[in-house]
Amino acid sequence: MNKTYGARFVQKNLWHSCGIFSVDDLLKGESQKSIGLFRNLVTSFKEIGPVTLHPAKTRVALMVQVRFASINRLGKDFINGHLWLRKKPGSKKFYRIDVLSRNDFICHFKMEEEGFIDMEFRKYMKQAYENGKRPLKS
Repeated sequence: MNKTYGARFVQKNLWHSCGIFSVDDLLKGESQKSIGLFRNLVTSFKEIGPVTLHPAKTRVALMVQVRFASINRLGKDFINGHLWLRKKPGSKKFYRIDVLSRNDFICHFKMEEEGFIDMEFRKYMKQAYENGKRPLKS
């Protein structure tokens, strides 16, 4: 499922690693709880709109035209990920916020239960998803 290489990028000279990776390979050996959390998050994004999964060696990015979120780590009973937001959120849902620019924030979260995806978090998911619609530059 979702084996990939030759990804499209927004601009030239972006850092990346090449290889053929799959979501199934990334999930191998992980706990049923973390796999369930992973699938719940992906399903929740698919309820917002079409999503492409872009697996890499150690993570899975979620894309529309560009990457807008990522599942960075599957632990025994949690997943870590991040959303790309254009406004800094004032929420305890995020344990760290990296400031990329005045209008670009990478907001890191730790999901330990399906209930983490509540109305508040869905609002941020929708904002991130909209960022993923940014058209590709030639």
